[in-house]
Amino acid sequence: MSYNSDSPANSVAEEIRENFRALKEDKIVAADSATTADSATTATYATSAGSVPWSGITNAPDIANAADYVITQSLGENGYTKWASGKIEQWGHITDVVDSDSYLTFPIEFPTACFSIVATLNMDATGNKYVYETKIRSLSNTQAHLFINGSGCYWYAIGY
Repeated sequence: MSYNSDSPANSVAEEIRENFRALKEDKIVAADSATTADSATTATYATSAGSVPWSGITNAPDIANAADYVITQSLGENGYTKWASGKIEQWGHITDVVDSDSYLTFPIEFPTACFSIVATLNMDATGNKYVYETKIRSLSNTQAHLFINGSGCYWYAIGY
């Protein structure tokens, strides 16, 4: 298959690239007239079905409402990330716990709720063929009550 710069698909792709270049320069170029528009609501994009407003293009990046971003975080073996949307992700490692109940205190409190936690066991290096398991006995905004039948675990929790 060879590249044909004159094909309609390549022409449309170039127009899309030009519009994104214009966005970076804080300008919008109307693809059907190649004139500069004052705002995204007045700019149009040429499609095979005709011109549509820039705001009518599906799957286009929402420049005005940027994606979720990190508010604060503590990175490390036990840590968390707080997002602008309110979502909180936390993770950690519990060590030296064998066949016992363990109360895991989260690095920070979930203001509303922790709605999921996943715990993955550490396996010891002895090669024993035992059945190892973790059980989540209870979950709150500040801690998780786990039963760990193994040699500790890694965990990940999410909430808001």
